[in-house]
Amino acid sequence: MLIVFFAFLGAMGFCTVYGNKHGNVGKLLAPLDGDGNFCGYTAGFEDYPKLYITEFTALNPVDIFETAVCVKKCPMKGDKTIDGKTSSYVKDLTDSDIIDEVYNTKEVMKYCFPASSKDLSPEFKEGWKLAKASFFQSSIGQYFHDLYLSSRAIYASMVMGCVYCFAYIYLMSAFAECISWVCIVFTQIGLFGASIMCWMMRQDSINNRTAAHKGDVS
Repeated sequence: MLIVFFAFLGAMGFCTVYGNKHGNVGKLLAPLDGDGNFCGYTAGFEDYPKLYITEFTALNPVDIFETAVCVKKCPMKGDKTIDGKTSSYVKDLTDSDIIDEVYNTKEVMKYCFPASSKDLSPEFKEGWKLAKASFFQSSIGQYFHDLYLSSRAIYASMVMGCVYCFAYIYLMSAFAECISWVCIVFTQIGLFGASIMCWMMRQDSINNRTAAHKGDVS
């Protein structure tokens, strides 16, 4: 069973490496700016792999992500410039309204999320809650959020799988004779029980036929 388990892990690892090498996982997970460009993949956006939301004043998640632009690096609070690509909504990244509202960010899967909601202005806080909820409700965001929540259980299951395999091998080698006799005894008991049940069913069938025959004669 341990060999089968390691074979399963090897096959899973091979499929993961093969898919990562021959597929385009990065584009699958790449964020989209307000115009639908893939950050880091669309022509002209190769050097801008991260997504930064310029404002959170809208109370609609769709409108909030329309203000998102692709940037080279996640801006920090106090930055006077934003090195990114403009969009149809954000036509000038040097605009004073945008620069004055630059907030401290941290990168999460190439998204420049606010490092803390406390760093946001009161106008931005409510919009950030909506944007965060929208991200985690999406298929990609929910997938990685579920992985994050279940990561400890996954790691523990992998470790305990190996432990159970070794424990099973040890018990089989240490108590092989006892386990064999237990299996033999229970098998014999089962065979005796099945034989008795079959004999009782046969007797019941004979009795039923006899009673039916007497009824026909009478």
